[in-house]
Amino acid sequence: MLKYLRRDDCLNSNNIFKKSYNFLGKYFNEKLTIQTTEASKKNKTLFGNEFDYRKHLFNAVQICDIANKEFSIKYTERSDGRLHHQLTRLSKPFRKFLRYDSKKLAECDVSASVPTMVNYLLMNMDKGSIHLDNVINSSKYYYRHYMFCKKAVTPINSEIELFVQKVLSGKFYEMFIEDMHTIHHFDTSLQQDEYFLKNVREICGHEFDGDERDLRKVMKTKILAMFNAKPKHYLNEEAVFGMYFPSILKWIKTFKKPRHQFFSYLTLQLESYFMLEVLARKFNKIFKGKMPLFTLHDCLITTEDNIDELHLFMKETLAEALNFTPILKVEVWE
Repeated sequence: MLKYLRRDDCLNSNNIFKKSYNFLGKYFNEKLTIQTTEASKKNKTLFGNEFDYRKHLFNAVQICDIANKEFSIKYTERSDGRLHHQLTRLSKPFRKFLRYDSKKLAECDVSASVPTMVNYLLMNMDKGSIHLDNVINSSKYYYRHYMFCKKAVTPINSEIELFVQKVLSGKFYEMFIEDMHTIHHFDTSLQQDEYFLKNVREICGHEFDGDERDLRKVMKTKILAMFNAKPKHYLNEEAVFGMYFPSILKWIKTFKKPRHQFFSYLTLQLESYFMLEVLARKFNKIFKGKMPLFTLHDCLITTEDNIDELHLFMKETLAEALNFTPILKVEVWE
């Protein structure tokens, strides 16, 4: 009986995770808890507001899994290269109920992570880098197409410099807002400012009330959707992006021609490589596994009392690996 009740048996993971990132599995243990009563009340309240039974049931399952210590981790090497587990599946409103060793959790994430990875890619496409070689190699099914695109379409330096400048200033998504105010001149099916009025309603869930953060959220959602979608599916977004970065847009669209998923796989695998291989593995080694560490896509998570240490580590390590300092954001889950 005791053989089947061991803590290790509470974690179910695929073989590729065990082979590559098993060191991250040890933190899914009895110390990781959730305030079940409070989380369940929140789930009930959200259901009363949204009437989304599928979402309600999905969150209930994640809450129960964490409460029962039934953890599962899957590493998806072929697509996004990310780890998927209860913390990545749990909806954001429930994160404040999580605890590790009775302590609140906190995250440090890379702001505008996809543009930041594209930034690194553009800066090193010609000269190459060890990190790019580790991600984009002959084992990847898009490798030959990537090599073809490198020679067929070359983004011009002035555009790369502008791209780098906007990403590192933290104003990448904001640079398209003014142009979207006049997009009705390009898309005559729209009235003036209809683009933002419609999308704030759909994306933010309320009418636009003058909050500039809503406009940024719309642009972030739409530009990322353009990056990941088939060419010509987001014509308005391609139009404003192409005003500033025509050769970069041409390279992206060429790269997506065989399969539009190629570009998202490339950027997400690059992001995951830095999160898992460059950051998480080194952090675990330096602190000898004594600081809890979880991954959630473009961010790393630890307890509130360790977040300053994690933030400093991420800033210094990424600056050295990327040859530029990305913008990092710290948030305590409360």
